Amino acid sequence: MADESAGIQSEKTREELPIDEYVGIDLDFDSLQFLFDFSKSLAGKLFDLASVFSDNLVAVITNASATWVFARRAGYRTAYQSLVGVSLGVRSVVTPGEPAKTAHEKLDEHLKIPKWRGTLDNMAGLEARQMVVDFLENDVSRACAATVLSQCTVLTWSAFEILASDLFTTLLNENPHLTARLLKSEHTKKLYQSKEFAAALEENKYDLSKCMGDVLLRQARMDRLDTIRCVYEVLFEGNESLRQALGDCRIWRLWKTRNLIVHRAGVVDELFRTSTGIDVPIGSKIKITPALLMSDLLLVGKAGVELLAATRLS
Repeated sequence: MADESAGIQSEKTREELPIDEYVGIDLDFDSLQFLFDFSKSLAGKLFDLASVFSDNLVAVITNASATWVFARRAGYRTAYQSLVGVSLGVRSVVTPGEPAKTAHEKLDEHLKIPKWRGTLDNMAGLEARQMVVDFLENDVSRACAATVLSQCTVLTWSAFEILASDLFTTLLNENPHLTARLLKSEHTKKLYQSKEFAAALEENKYDLSKCMGDVLLRQARMDRLDTIRCVYEVLFEGNESLRQALGDCRIWRLWKTRNLIVHRAGVVDELFRTSTGIDVPIGSKIKITPALLMSDLLLVGKAGVELLAATRLS
């Protein structure tokens, strides 16, 4: 069944695609303000982990926006020189000397006036969009832009995986008694083997009181969403908001899309279609749009806040 809300689609012809399906024009850091605000309520190791998590998500936006930032800057320079040319006359734009210097100084003064500044901004935006359109006319350029967005999807999942892993080790290292919950639960006890514990005991001189999280993580890494769900639902039993955040089908799709990109270069197979319910033709390459990427960033950011909040209250 087609899933229109998923935001993932097979590749279309160039003529059908607007530039904002390839280039992150409207991505902004303000959307993650809720994460920055929440981080201020944390202290110690949790604050450090939240800061790394925030930085990783900011890096995703920075990478996804790079093409537009470059075009916007180039567009600004072109627009600025055009306005200088209005003052000098077309033939004088490239003529060095005092007239050019005076024109620049006058323009800089004019740009302090909102009307002039708005004119420059509008001109710069139009120039930037035209530059991006010209860039995307080339097949290789479009492939590069699509690859950047795909890799940003991988980085988005990685940010969440890193947070889940680091919080787990921090929590269990500081609260080794919580290990009992994992070893008794039918949902998680199969993840941990007594033979591995024996080796870890010997390696750590029979004292796991400060490294229990590291020992358990070596047995069951937090690189699978089903593992993350099981482990944290057992550790924080009864935390409904966390359960809902981790159980969101969209985060499942993100994980599966990440795996598809990493292991199959984004080429859709039957397993992907079946496991996600996304109706994309087999053999087509998954298409990540900036809008979908931003949706995934917000999803991961909110799930991260739930993990941090649950750990803080433990």
